Amino acid sequence: MHRMLASLSLAASAMSLAACAQAADSSSPTSRDMVADSAGVRIVAHRIHAETLEDLPQWRLASTPEWTFSHVPSRKSSDLLGITGAVFLNSGVLAVGHGSARELLLVDTRGHYVRAIGANGSGPGELRSVRGPFATSDEQLVVYDVTQRRISRFDTTGTFLGTRNVVAPTERDAVFSVQ
Repeated sequence: MHRMLASLSLAASAMSLAACAQAADSSSPTSRDMVADSAGVRIVAHRIHAETLEDLPQWRLASTPEWTFSHVPSRKSSDLLGITGAVFLNSGVLAVGHGSARELLLVDTRGHYVRAIGANGSGPGELRSVRGPFATSDEQLVVYDVTQRRISRFDTTGTFLGTRNVVAPTERDAVFSVQ
């Protein structure tokens, strides 16, 4: 008896799902999920169908920015090029990887410039290609220098704390853990 009720319940569920799938085939733009399994990992891909470009969801910029930088000494605003990453620290300070200047910029919670960390070069505390920054649990900043294949560590006052070489055949193979 329990087995028959379970079978009927399963059949009813399958019919309900089939009805939902048929309803989703209308001409209006809808989101359809595709689920795949790769070695026990569930992968969900979302597809949006639309007849014209106007039917697609539109992204818009806000009329006013949520957050802005203020004055950065000796730089024009157009000089803030090559951003390679950014991370908020627990203190609320934002550390920004400034690739074109080969440095990190620290900005306070009001968006005001605090300091630059690092400089262009190959010596201790100097960078040639910035990737990051990444933050450690104790508020240190870590930068990966692809060109020199090394990781440099700084504290938030700008003090250089050390470097570690990374041996990787290519940039894509350079995987490291920041703790």
